[in-house]
Amino acid sequence: MSSEMINLPATTGAAQLSGTPNPGEPANDPLDPPIATESDIWTFNPLTLELTASWTNPDGSRSPVTIFFDQDPDFGNVGITGDLADVIGASQASLAQSRAPPVSPSAVPIRLFYVNIDPEVCASVIA
Repeated sequence: MSSEMINLPATTGAAQLSGTPNPGEPANDPLDPPIATESDIWTFNPLTLELTASWTNPDGSRSPVTIFFDQDPDFGNVGITGDLADVIGASQASLAQSRAPPVSPSAVPIRLFYVNIDPEVCASVIA
């Protein structure tokens, strides 16, 4: 595995839905939505080495999002949301009603930074 960052072609604009959901499911099923194409959500700051994300709206305007970590592996560990406090509130309400929550109430915001580190060093730390 290389620790070098590489340039990829940029995508522009808002994500567009393409394809169709499972024909046996309703068209608006959140667990089986149409496929969304990539969008240019990521921004890398070369001065701070921080990687941030924002939602690109259909009109091209951008809204900041929160990258979060959820220690419960049932929720995928890392996610992105527009308002983490609202998502956690919805999770707590779901749990109170014995429904499956969107994330665990212990999800916390995180910041991502690029660190150029030797993969051998990572392997020895993990081992």
